[in-house]
Amino acid sequence: MLLADPLLALGIRPIGMAVHHLEEKEDLAGLTSDKAEGITRVGDVYSPSLEGILKLKPDLIIGMFFHEQIYKQLSAIAPTVLVEEQKYDWIKKNLRYLARVLNKEAEAERVLSHYQARIAKLQDKLNRQPQEIKVTVLEHHNGSFFIPGSADAPHEVFSDISLIHNISHTDTEERQISIEILDQYDADILFIMDYDGKPKSLLKNPLIASLNVVKNNRVYFVETSLWHTGGILGLNRLLDNIIAKRYFEYLSKDK
Repeated sequence: MLLADPLLALGIRPIGMAVHHLEEKEDLAGLTSDKAEGITRVGDVYSPSLEGILKLKPDLIIGMFFHEQIYKQLSAIAPTVLVEEQKYDWIKKNLRYLARVLNKEAEAERVLSHYQARIAKLQDKLNRQPQEIKVTVLEHHNGSFFIPGSADAPHEVFSDISLIHNISHTDTEERQISIEILDQYDADILFIMDYDGKPKSLLKNPLIASLNVVKNNRVYFVETSLWHTGGILGLNRLLDNIIAKRYFEYLSKDK
């Protein structure tokens, strides 16, 4: 799941992948179903099926840092490489690391140059310096609010645009916050990844309705399947979504 995206971006199609599940649904972390079609599933990303991997007879196994406890078992099946945890720019660092392992460094730089050119084009359209624009991203699930971690895609894309953003700079994982302190996360634009599917009821809460960003009608409920991504293909799709939805239209020079 987290590794299939960068591998596909490098022109390599894996024969198998472990996936994550949210509420019993397959979560491809921003990878489209057509891209994942034909790739054999080998269990959950946190508990991959060793038997399923063995049946595929892979030449190389690429796992995550949290697979260290089963590294010996994986290595007994095929040579195994584990991707290290990164606190910042995880998606780009991960792509470059895999490119070095697979001798695809030129392709990785081509893919990243294309992405950076798209970022620069978006920056150029803003009528204010990106550093003057404050953005907040919140996740909402099971009735609670969370700030995405520094390893999450929104952190990476908004950092690349150079926007000020309220995303945890110290925690790689999401961090729960109390609704009573949401005023500390007021911003020019608020993006909410609502996994509970009740956006209208959220805005009726007085603590949320009192935020300036709500009063200014700059709150956007975004597609979680697009904003929860783990690779450069997904990062480009997130950027596609930002551009298509015109979230920064009111800040455009062309307005």
